[in-house]
Amino acid sequence: MKANVAQYPLDRSPAFLFTTFATLGLNAMVARSSNGTMLILRGLSAPYAQRGLLDDESALAYAKTLGYVGEVLDIGGEGPQVQMALDRIRGGNVNALYGFSRGGYNMRTIWNQLTPEQRGRIQKIVIVGAPGVTAANFPGMSDVVVQADPPEGHMAGVCTENLIRIDKVTESPKLAE
Repeated sequence: MKANVAQYPLDRSPAFLFTTFATLGLNAMVARSSNGTMLILRGLSAPYAQRGLLDDESALAYAKTLGYVGEVLDIGGEGPQVQMALDRIRGGNVNALYGFSRGGYNMRTIWNQLTPEQRGRIQKIVIVGAPGVTAANFPGMSDVVVQADPPEGHMAGVCTENLIRIDKVTESPKLAE
């Protein structure tokens, strides 16, 4: 009996298939260990930031540090941001919310339009640079982090390390010292 030796094109070689499945397995492990998705809302649009103001890198790093997969809603804080966020939350798999500037103000409207079941899926809310927004704006939510503007000003950005340091605090009137 003669052994049947298959000739694999490059995209079906055993090494390629092993690497592909190993990568898929690693991605599946990361997804399983995730706390879900943190939906991140940008601030207002500006001529120099037409998709809305946000330090994407810091916001995504913060989400990752907490075990969430960060997802930036790629639209400025005005106009359809609220409805787009509601649609995304209602679609499922959003377990945390992060709002910067106008996105933080919009978070109050979003929270008030969610059903009790939808609110129950949210594990954490983070508000950055939205003066006047407090934990009291999110009744029934026990894990709310409110970060004021840094001393350097609203657009100076809030670094991930400061958010992580105050993460255990319900509200922070100023940056962690």
